Amino acid sequence: FTKKRKDIVIAGMLTDKKYTALNKSLSELLTYENKLGKDTYDSSMTGFYATLTVFVVVFIISVILSYVITIVVTRLILNPIKETIGVLGRLAEGDLTENIKSESNDEIGELINSVNTVSSKMNNAVGHALQVSEILTDSSSKEAASIEETSASLEEIASMIKQNAANTGEANKLMLSAKEAVQKA
Repeated sequence: FTKKRKDIVIAGMLTDKKYTALNKSLSELLTYENKLGKDTYDSSMTGFYATLTVFVVVFIISVILSYVITIVVTRLILNPIKETIGVLGRLAEGDLTENIKSESNDEIGELINSVNTVSSKMNNAVGHALQVSEILTDSSSKEAASIEETSASLEEIASMIKQNAANTGEANKLMLSAKEAVQKA
């Protein structure tokens, strides 16, 4: 019975040693597991923050890029329109020599081409009107000269008629004198 007890005590001690060794192994495993969990968590958080940082940077770059693109596109549209408005204003003031230079084939380019066509046609119409005016001025000058010539001729004829009338009056007086002289004689 003591031997049995001794064996039981030895077996208990062995069990305690094995339990202690197992407990130590399990504690080490738990510590290692906790360290792996913490490392995984830290790695996940680092990845999350890196992803969040990249997202924020991409978002900021996108906002800045869209702002720059908006400004560039707005200028590409508004500058030709402002130039067209300026040319139309000068056309309205009578300057028909203005043309807008454009290499665009979009709607703005079509608008600019239309304004240039209107300017050219107005310039041609004014040029034609000036030619007609010059022709009319020449014609009226010639007509005025002709009327002046006719007026001078009429004055000369009137002067001749007065002279003839005076001569006729003198001839009449001479005839009356001759008649009196014939009657007295």
